[in-house]
Amino acid sequence: MNFTELLKRTTPASEPLSTGTWATLVLRPDLGSQQEFIVGAVASIEGDDAVHVTLIPSFAKLSKIYGDNTNSIDLQILLEGCERSISRSFNRNLRNIDSGSPHVRLNFCGYFSADNVDFELTQLLKRHASIIWVEPQDREDRLDDDWAYSQMLAALDQLQAPKHILVPHRSLSLKNTELRIAFDNGRSFGSVVSARYSNFSTVERHIFRANLEVTTAHRLAQRSDTPALFVVLPPAASQEDVVIRERSSDFLAKLEASGVRQFANDDTAALAQNLAEWARDQA
Repeated sequence: MNFTELLKRTTPASEPLSTGTWATLVLRPDLGSQQEFIVGAVASIEGDDAVHVTLIPSFAKLSKIYGDNTNSIDLQILLEGCERSISRSFNRNLRNIDSGSPHVRLNFCGYFSADNVDFELTQLLKRHASIIWVEPQDREDRLDDDWAYSQMLAALDQLQAPKHILVPHRSLSLKNTELRIAFDNGRSFGSVVSARYSNFSTVERHIFRANLEVTTAHRLAQRSDTPALFVVLPPAASQEDVVIRERSSDFLAKLEASGVRQFANDDTAALAQNLAEWARDQA
């Protein structure tokens, strides 16, 4: 065998795009017990100032183990708080991270490399948390902001509401700034947001982004009236949905206190009626 010829034919393997270290997030629901569960994965990437955190998609199996004393919503809120604490305490070193809770600790695992950090973290977490892993639902893709907007358009057709309030393609350019705006009645801008995501953190992020864009549009266009947000809430079909409704309503109330009109309902027909009245009252 000619090894020289074989060496000529070999090509070097490409280096991964991201390298660093990683750890698992270990939850001890009962501090008086030794029972622990891996519920998240964390990665520190070389040259990246932010830490990457991935949590299991659902705490349903874990809540069944502990019953009513530890429900999935409480666990979700706890881990979301830990995620914020981890991000704040991170300084390019996983060993010095503070989870913010005695129930959650980091278990350092060592070297990490990947071309797609979030995908690789999810795969690692899926393997290590297999006993309580629940496959993510497709709810977020089907019931996102685009879905909420399409539902509003269909309801507006039934009401025969004025169509001049619709911003073409939901794209508004003001002073070289591209903004995602759904409605314009001449004196006020408005946007539609879905609150039917699996986690409240996703709902909060979408509402916050929509609020930022409508308030920015008002400032750039020097509009006189208050911007508006139309939020499609989830029906009260489960405990998780009830909590998301309550937390969304509380968050919207705070935004309204800062100068934004908010309309929220799980019935898109009723929400479209609010939109039609908003258009007529201020046109």
